[in-house]
Amino acid sequence: MSSPDPENSASTEKQPLNALIVREGEGVQDAVPLGDGIFASKGISNSYLVTTPAGDLLINTGMYNEADQIRTRFSAVSANPVRVIVFTQGHPDHVGGWSQLDAPGIETIAQANHPDVREYFHRLQPFFARRSRRLWNRDITRVDPTYQPPEPVLTTTFLDSHTFTLGGRRIELYSTPGGETTDSLVVWLPDERILFTGNLFGPLFGHIPNLYTVRGDKIRSAIAYLHS
Repeated sequence: MSSPDPENSASTEKQPLNALIVREGEGVQDAVPLGDGIFASKGISNSYLVTTPAGDLLINTGMYNEADQIRTRFSAVSANPVRVIVFTQGHPDHVGGWSQLDAPGIETIAQANHPDVREYFHRLQPFFARRSRRLWNRDITRVDPTYQPPEPVLTTTFLDSHTFTLGGRRIELYSTPGGETTDSLVVWLPDERILFTGNLFGPLFGHIPNLYTVRGDKIRSAIAYLHS
């Protein structure tokens, strides 16, 4: 993900780096071509489209308020239907747009701890929202922190790893429970040697490792992080 150049924009001088990053995806813009038929839609957390002749793989569905732009951006670069959705973790900026981007026949895949992560976040949402607003209310202004979009309905879960082929592309999923959540996973394309790391290295560049959050989430294990 590219970072804004403060030398080329006077408006960035008073904004912290995290504000610039989470706002990169705002407004009307194109999907970013990454090569090998892969595209990114910038957002609070990026979404990725991996195209294949048999339909496409969508990695993460963004926040609920980003779903329309994700659809518009990706439909401009691929006319294929989405066949598979994969969540790299169960936080709202990864799963929030699912209900708007899902369709009949789409397989939705997550690591087996996903329901537990979602339940934990759902139960503690009022607590998390109050604390998160202290950090993000100046930077993320188009999100209602109290709104909870429909929960994703999973069709496939796995414990340690899961492999499938879509349109000739081999796609491997690996559990990385030492990441930001216990349902964290990475997506590996072995033939292209491309890895989608999700938030394994922290939600923002520089949070390595992200062992504690301002909102009061679970303290993470440094050893599990190293193993992952």
